[in-house]
Amino acid sequence: MSWTFVLRPREMESFWSCRRAWDFESRVRQNYVPVTPTRVFDFEKAMHVGLAVYYFPAMDDWNRSIVRPLALQGFERAMRDDRTGYEETTSLTPEQDADWNLFLTLGHRVLNRYFDWAAPADDFESILADEDIWVPVLDPWNPGLELGTPDGHPIRYFGRLDQLISDAQDEYWVVRHRVVWDDWGDDQAMLDDDEALRCQWAVETSYPQLRVAGTIYNELRVDRADVDVAGAGGDDVRQAAESAVRDLRDMTRGVRHLNTRRSPLTPAGKDLTLPLPDEDLNRVYEVPIQTDDRDHLSQREGNDYVRRTWVRRARLSVPKAHLQIVDHVLEVREPDVDVSPSPSEEKCARCVFLKPCKALNEGVDIAPIMASEYRKRSAEDFEEEGLRWSPNRRAQRASLGGRAQRPGTVNFRWG
Repeated sequence: MSWTFVLRPREMESFWSCRRAWDFESRVRQNYVPVTPTRVFDFEKAMHVGLAVYYFPAMDDWNRSIVRPLALQGFERAMRDDRTGYEETTSLTPEQDADWNLFLTLGHRVLNRYFDWAAPADDFESILADEDIWVPVLDPWNPGLELGTPDGHPIRYFGRLDQLISDAQDEYWVVRHRVVWDDWGDDQAMLDDDEALRCQWAVETSYPQLRVAGTIYNELRVDRADVDVAGAGGDDVRQAAESAVRDLRDMTRGVRHLNTRRSPLTPAGKDLTLPLPDEDLNRVYEVPIQTDDRDHLSQREGNDYVRRTWVRRARLSVPKAHLQIVDHVLEVREPDVDVSPSPSEEKCARCVFLKPCKALNEGVDIAPIMASEYRKRSAEDFEEEGLRWSPNRRAQRASLGGRAQRPGTVNFRWG
């Protein structure tokens, strides 16, 4: 095991979906990935890169006509980097090449449409963008202490923050960017978004002077007509100057002075606490909310292709997110955790570990399969030491432009 036990949102979801798949893939377990990437490109990740550049805090007061081409370049760079990585292991088929070009055109179309809408609508300050969230998991039974593994390793929650903004009333909001296909996201799914709540808890734990009001969901909708136009070589790219006249930002306004103590419209009130987990049973009980203060949709704006939804979170929801993480820690930190599979037709059809899983069920030795079709992640895939401030990570951050090299002066180490 590495020097610390790291919890990642995607691995948490994998654990509760199928423990065997989690055991194969998790970086704190077997740490396997397929030798050949499962796809040529990650369209949604590339869209996130473009938006991270667009909302880079250091360029927050720049006119969007300057920032837009940089954001589109960020999107293109992410698409090309994915393609280059795939071609290092295998050649693209003509169909894959056509698919890549289709989505490159599609991404430009969808991003430009979003930028046209956002330029006059973005009345906020971008505080963080494409930020790592790296926090200890506090021990609910012993205030001031942290949870660790049985053999003494520290435990950290490591997530990614799309954006943190401060609105015109100096309220702070966690922003999640989403690409949706055909239909908008479900309102109830936004209210029940555990990962967003964990992200809010992590931000408030990392920056205790901030009180986050809730989550903003930026949805960029793609429909069949967009795909058809992109596939036909159609071009929907508009000139940035068209929306520049409505841009709320300029390079002379400067940055507002923010209230860094707390969000004034989010009353501090008294600290809300939940009953502690039952330590004997090693589980966290589901605690009903005994208050009228509940998560709710407080604002919505947009058009046919862009929708922005503001979900204000109840203060009680934040400690609940903490206890969910504690619940997960108590399950996964034991070396002999049960990793029995949870098969279903839908899950197994898309699982990259289906072949070794079936071999295990049949009692077949999976060593030859793992040696030929999978590999352990290398240090280049993920640098564990110096996690948050590693020069390797800083070189790849979308909001920093993804420069290949950074000054070699970053030598901060955790622990």
